[in-house]
Amino acid sequence: MILEEVYSSQANVQMVQSVLSEERWDYFFPQANALYDYQSFLMAAAKYPAFCNEGDADLCKRELATFFAMTTHEVGQENPSSSLPMWRQGFYYITEKACTAPYGGSTCDYKSESTVWPPVSNVQYFGRGPFQLSWNYNYGAFSTVLDGDITTLLEAPDKVATNGYTAFVSAMWFYMSPSVPKPSMHEIATKLYVPNASDKAAGLGAVFGSATMVINGGLECTTESGDENSNSEKRIEYYQEFLS
Repeated sequence: MILEEVYSSQANVQMVQSVLSEERWDYFFPQANALYDYQSFLMAAAKYPAFCNEGDADLCKRELATFFAMTTHEVGQENPSSSLPMWRQGFYYITEKACTAPYGGSTCDYKSESTVWPPVSNVQYFGRGPFQLSWNYNYGAFSTVLDGDITTLLEAPDKVATNGYTAFVSAMWFYMSPSVPKPSMHEIATKLYVPNASDKAAGLGAVFGSATMVINGGLECTTESGDENSNSEKRIEYYQEFLS
């Protein structure tokens, strides 16, 4: 049995295919980089059988809308002058613009001294992939999930930016994994997350805004007035567009 038949036989992959055809993928992401292809996305989904498999098709659509809203803000072109609406400009960038040519040339030395996830000299851990995986501790932790070897991505982080499956699995890992005390975005999107009293007091619940808190709350969810900042507003707009 060929690889495509293996992963396509999984229930969650079949659910994704039932609500998101390759034709619709191409419509959603007409200027996606070739790295971000439909089959690589399905293969990455297969690694996490709970993704799009916690309920019916409508819940899967909610989950996909959440995932795509976040990735579109992270790596979409977001060009307001384009003939395409910004929500359809997703999966455009592979690496962090400020850190890589031709967009920028800055040194982005995101390293934290660690005996658990030891950084490698002359290697940079800037953002790569749909969720812009950054810092040596994230590359090390994800590396153990990818192939059980901590050193794989600590030594060669560019694997996240040169292989579609690895790129999408890095995003799935970040999306599906809770970061205590924060729940995972998956738990929020599927309403498996049940806020406690402290969460409720902070205005958190199984709603889209809480997913933004997970991915970038320190920068986008800090206004005392409760107003959305422009980045948070974009995520909300994209979420609503994908849902509709």
